[in-house]
Amino acid sequence: MFFSKFFGKKKPQTTKPTVIADLPALNAWGTFFQGSGFILHSRFASTIPGEESNYIYLKSYPEVFELERKLFAEWLTTSTTGVYLQQWDENTSLWALVFVSFTNPEFRVIKTNINTPNFTTGYENGKPVIIIGNERVEME
Repeated sequence: MFFSKFFGKKKPQTTKPTVIADLPALNAWGTFFQGSGFILHSRFASTIPGEESNYIYLKSYPEVFELERKLFAEWLTTSTTGVYLQQWDENTSLWALVFVSFTNPEFRVIKTNINTPNFTTGYENGKPVIIIGNERVEME
């Protein structure tokens, strides 16, 4: 009897079919920023070891085409007229500071060839500024 169980035919195992709709949404879009009638949606892109933030993809409503298919850091700061973002330039391996306006959704590059992703914000003479290393960029 023992040998028949050991050497006998195995019963086929049935596997449950995978239902795509039941899988977790690994690449789902979430709300990154919402205000003044403007919405930024983000999706995780990657993490680089040793870096403090993740890289994300962005899309917006109303749509700003220049945001699509580009990498951004999980950093933003807002002004009364728009939002400032850190964009990663894959060709130069450097950062850029970009601005997206709320009123007429447009994309502008403010500063390029930035070596560090460590941007901070503050006030200088009562005006908001973005501090990049030793340099200060006045916000709109």
